[in-house]
Amino acid sequence: MKTTSLKALAFVGLTGFMAACSSIKLTEEDFKVEPNPLEVHGDEVEITITATFPEKAMPSKAVVTATPALVYEGGETKFDDATYQGEKFTGNNTVIPKTGKTVTYTSKVPYTPEMENSTLRVRAKGTKGSKEQEFDFEVAQGVITTPYLMQNDDMVILGEDNFERVTKHEQRAVINFDYNSSNVKGSELSDEDWKAFTAFVKKAAKDTNVTFLSLENIAYASPEGELDLNSDLAKDRAEAGERYAKRSISGARVKTADDFYINTPKGEDWDGFKAAMATANIDQGDKIIRILERYKDPAVREQQIQDLSDVFEKINSEIFPQLRRTQVVLTYQVQGKTDAQLMELAMSNPDTLNVEELLFAATLIEDMGQKLTIYKAAARLFPNDWRTTNNVGYVLYQQGKTKEAAAQFKLAAAAEKSAVVHNNLGIIARLGGDRKAAADHYAQAAGAGQEVSYNRGLVETQNGDYKAASANMKFHKSFNTALAQMLNGDNSTAMSTIKASGDDSAMAHYLMAIIEARNGNASAATGHLDKAIARDASLAAKAKSDLEFRNFKDSFTF
Repeated sequence: MKTTSLKALAFVGLTGFMAACSSIKLTEEDFKVEPNPLEVHGDEVEITITATFPEKAMPSKAVVTATPALVYEGGETKFDDATYQGEKFTGNNTVIPKTGKTVTYTSKVPYTPEMENSTLRVRAKGTKGSKEQEFDFEVAQGVITTPYLMQNDDMVILGEDNFERVTKHEQRAVINFDYNSSNVKGSELSDEDWKAFTAFVKKAAKDTNVTFLSLENIAYASPEGELDLNSDLAKDRAEAGERYAKRSISGARVKTADDFYINTPKGEDWDGFKAAMATANIDQGDKIIRILERYKDPAVREQQIQDLSDVFEKINSEIFPQLRRTQVVLTYQVQGKTDAQLMELAMSNPDTLNVEELLFAATLIEDMGQKLTIYKAAARLFPNDWRTTNNVGYVLYQQGKTKEAAAQFKLAAAAEKSAVVHNNLGIIARLGGDRKAAADHYAQAAGAGQEVSYNRGLVETQNGDYKAASANMKFHKSFNTALAQMLNGDNSTAMSTIKASGDDSAMAHYLMAIIEARNGNASAATGHLDKAIARDASLAAKAKSDLEFRNFKDSFTF
């Protein structure tokens, strides 16, 4: 089959015309069409025609216009015209001097399915004075459509759970003290926080899933008076907190280790004072905060504040009392439900589980229908958590219900436009034919995982950017990765990839046959075709018309 470019095609048309005008004859070695056969590239068919006009090939007053066209059953698609003229012809076309010239022309048209079985023809019209002559040449046949073998194996991403089977928690209470005192008042033990503390201890002590880890008494003094005295006072208050906490723990019959109780006296609570002043409705509060920021010496700070006699009394009555305290912090851990318990509850009583437990339980179940049931329950109970609706969409997509999955991904995006959701919306956009929107989503899905790179590679394969596609997809051994690598000209890596993928399908062997055909290995190509056809008989007809095998059709046995 001949190879030409558009200017070469124009030059073909010129052959007969020039023979009539100047008795100049050309051979097919004078022109070339690339690629040959033609190929789909990013949904377009592009041709490059290179022609060499020998010396005296173009009469000085002649002009020739050539129009390449893909001709197929029921119609044709024209490329751009190419016009050339002699040195003395009046016009603004490319001039071919008597000494000859090499010209190159490139043009492209959108691909349509009819073009696969077509011929590339060049219609040329030459004019010299009153003489005209038209020519029609066939210069290539058919279009290779191998990029369209790409499969829809886009990678959706699941919203991951943050489930922890063993979780750590705290139960807190505060004991306040009078000025310069470490005695615990009876009223403090009647406060709601202490009552809640002791009630929790009694209940948790009976729960075999709860383990008490430590109890810390963090004690403070208000920042007035002598520093050493306040330090001792904080120590005494920590010990007071320990005594009353021990009564509660021991009364619940909880056994503790020797290092269970931790006393942490902090001394004067300047940080707490500053935080309280920031929210208190006290005149000159801003000035007091500036004093705290300016002076670091506690004695200087205290004197500066006491000098503000008009507000000091209010501070002394409203702020300092809440700083004279011991924070009792009980740290404990909870052993979560077993896998079996989680699965059973997720299906029978999901309302008893939190969102992390539900999302985790779904990962323990292989049946996609049951997964969907759990995720739908999670979406009902926790609609503002994007993972719930995203994961409903994930399962629907895996079930082939793309439209329903798209609706769920949109709900997930309404809750939070996470990187994972952008990835999944990108898939929906690509499948819907909007590759630009897909690429935009993938740009916002950075950090969601290598799945995003793979999906971006599918878009790049469709756009004809095989180099970028190969780079983005190389971490996933798949049919599409091998296809992108082959289209990028790396047959060796493509063959290694498709073999490593473990894909033994009809299309996998068909792709391997193409790779071997491009390597010029007829026997290996036909061997893989035999395996492909054994798995899918319809591929026999495809192979016979596929230009990838144009040089080996005589060796076909099917």
